[in-house]
Amino acid sequence: MDRDILERLREAATILVETDGVGDIGVLEAARIEIERLQAELAETEKFMFLAMERAKAAEAERAWRDIETAPKNGTQVWGWNGHDMETIIWAGDPPSWLVTWSDADFLPTYWQPLPAPPTAGEP
Repeated sequence: MDRDILERLREAATILVETDGVGDIGVLEAARIEIERLQAELAETEKFMFLAMERAKAAEAERAWRDIETAPKNGTQVWGWNGHDMETIIWAGDPPSWLVTWSDADFLPTYWQPLPAPPTAGEP
């Protein structure tokens, strides 16, 4: 939670508590309005944080190694891992098998992972 939001909530709540419901109605109403505004802001912050965490989890799952049986066999290049080496591989050939893309050598992977997207303009 945003510390600044929490501090502002405390300040507004303190005004309400210190006046004990007695005193300048304008101050009480302003404090109530500020508390409601800050609660809405806090709810939006929590929503944003939740969505950011969900995106991070999805990105982590995308980078996870998967059983080779689930790999695409449609000509898509992927990373392959056989317990010792990692290679860029593709399902191809006659008969079809996993081949190292740079040498057409057979490769017996146990896990795979999608290749990362290429850099966009302006990225190193």
